[in-house]
Amino acid sequence: VKDTRRAVLWGSAIPLVAILGALIISPWLLLILLIYPVQFLRLGLRATPRTRDSWDRAFFMTIAKFPEARGVWDYVWGRLRGKPSALIEYK
Repeated sequence: VKDTRRAVLWGSAIPLVAILGALIISPWLLLILLIYPVQFLRLGLRATPRTRDSWDRAFFMTIAKFPEARGVWDYVWGRLRGKPSALIEYK
């Protein structure tokens, strides 16, 4: 549940608030999206030791929230339509 909330927050809520806020209130609200580079830096600097791999991991952990949120919304949409979830197999 915690990971799902985090994925929805970072992958859809923050971008949605920034874009809708920019359209309705002020374009300055797009500055909210600067939280993503800050998150990348926070994750990269938190790693010990700091190597190229730690920066790669920080980058992918930051951008992974978008497909995770998409998966959550696909699941919710399927549940609302009464469609059973299918098994995802990776080869």
